[in-house]
Amino acid sequence: MMLYMHHLVVLESGERNMLETILGSKSCEQVLLFIFARNEGYPRDIARFYGVDYRLIRNQLVRLEGGGVLTSRSAGRTRLY
Repeated sequence: MMLYMHHLVVLESGERNMLETILGSKSCEQVLLFIFARNEGYPRDIARFYGVDYRLIRNQLVRLEGGGVLTSRSAGRTRLY
């Protein structure tokens, strides 16, 4: 069952574990859920939202962009995904 809270998809724990298993990491799941809910985001904003280290999120974004899953663009000095 999915619940939408503040435009972010919140999954029940069983569904969350399933996504983490498919995607390979919790940070990858967090990045994709954030981008899905908000259409775009930047690494520090995503990390702050989940209360995790910025480097974990940045690494996932770079990996997902390298794999063709996400695209990015520059907005001033910030890279939006």
